[in-house]
Amino acid sequence: MAKKPTSKDVRIRRDAEICKALGQDFRMAMWTYLSAGPSTVGDICKGAGIPQPLASHHLGLMRGAGLVQVQREGQTKVYSQDPAVTARLRTLFGKVSK
Repeated sequence: MAKKPTSKDVRIRRDAEICKALGQDFRMAMWTYLSAGPSTVGDICKGAGIPQPLASHHLGLMRGAGLVQVQREGQTKVYSQDPAVTARLRTLFGKVSK
């Protein structure tokens, strides 16, 4: 019988999922661009130097992984970093850098 995962196990698994989702150059470029604030796909494409179809694909993956949030403003989607993920990465990498 498998043991029930502890909260630490769950947190470590989530941390690994976040790092895996950001472990691709296009997604890391978009994540870095979004650190300046919410942006549309068009702005992300220009700022991160990524073609629109590729950016849309990777934003969908990032949204599915819980890295970004999206809000509709009329016909436009505005993407932003999920604040909980941003805080977790700061905590995680703060521990690594010490």
